Amino acid sequence: MQLSFVSLAFAAASLIGQTVATPPACLLLCAQNIAKSSSKCNLLRDIECMCTNESTTMDSCLKQHCPNGDAKAAWTGFESACSNVNAKI
Repeated sequence: MQLSFVSLAFAAASLIGQTVATPPACLLLCAQNIAKSSSKCNLLRDIECMCTNESTTMDSCLKQHCPNGDAKAAWTGFESACSNVNAKI
């Protein structure tokens, strides 16, 4: 279980690039949930696919699961990751 979390943390960190040193936990949660349930983007590391095809789902998930205003910081990290791979949201 711990290995899965570590792998997820590294994948999510790559998802948001170097903009945020430690991604909000809600971004990790949402990225993992989307990768598990998406019919198009089933790999957590497929950032371009997540940006292009799952941005609405990501936004909804962040709004639902991020406490204390973290949704905005998580969304900014997601946008930055998309920008880093030249993917449009």
